[in-house]
Amino acid sequence: MLSPFATSLEDLSPDDPYYQKGYATYLSLLNMRDMHAYFVDNIHKYVSDTIGPWRLLSVGCGNGQFDLDLLDIISQRFPLLDIEYVGLEPNRYRLDLFKRNISLYPSVSRYHFQLEQIDLDDYENRKNSEKFNLILCVRVLYYMYDCLESTFMRLINRLTVKGKLLAVHQSPSGIVQIVHAAGLEQKSPVQSCNTFHLRQALEKLVSQMPSLHFNIIYLDNYVDISCLKNINSNDESERENALSLFSFFLNKKLTGIDRELVEMTAIECILSLVAFRKAGNKDSCLMFQPIGIVSLELQS
Repeated sequence: MLSPFATSLEDLSPDDPYYQKGYATYLSLLNMRDMHAYFVDNIHKYVSDTIGPWRLLSVGCGNGQFDLDLLDIISQRFPLLDIEYVGLEPNRYRLDLFKRNISLYPSVSRYHFQLEQIDLDDYENRKNSEKFNLILCVRVLYYMYDCLESTFMRLINRLTVKGKLLAVHQSPSGIVQIVHAAGLEQKSPVQSCNTFHLRQALEKLVSQMPSLHFNIIYLDNYVDISCLKNINSNDESERENALSLFSFFLNKKLTGIDRELVEMTAIECILSLVAFRKAGNKDSCLMFQPIGIVSLELQS
């Protein structure tokens, strides 16, 4: 365990350029083709034509990557649907990206967007009674691991009759393994918030509320992070990209830290991840993040 490394680091602020660069690099490595294809084929399961505004709430909407793709699919399948979109995102940097990304999707320009820099707790504290036809939780449930049931209950109370909650849960097995290998987290990676814990929480809710129905499907998702090996590259651009990505994964500042120690730790993490996922060798490192697509419907 690399305790000297683990105890000498500060948390990485979302305003830090390394966070922003690492986040952008991570997004560029994501391969969402399978999930996009799934929603193209199955969007009718989550959306239907209605008279009047159709309301969508997104909790932790991020930079809008998933939401805007989904809205684009909806606009093609239901061209007459009038959508009111409310997006909650506490991270100002990601919310600014969302606002800029809207212009890349001409098909959704006619929708009404309300983007707010707040989290779910702040939104709930307003004590409004807004109801939604669809609520999205995309890659945010691991932040709510200790309160999954209460979070779901709060969201269920905001659904219209026949309204649906759609959660895309990307079990962070790869990132958790990297953090664990760096000595920043003592518990085993298998204890991370995964789809098993998610199913447990949902089954408990459904047993208490017969009007709920839920379903989970699973998609495999691989992210090629072999660029991390460039952290000891002589090419400054390659090294900066790798260093920012590693900083983002660990959520720690790595600038100003002994270069040799950072490089050694990164290589340790890569080797650990390869062994953990049996993904080959250090020259072809893949990070596996299984995706669970959860559909929960309030039937009456």
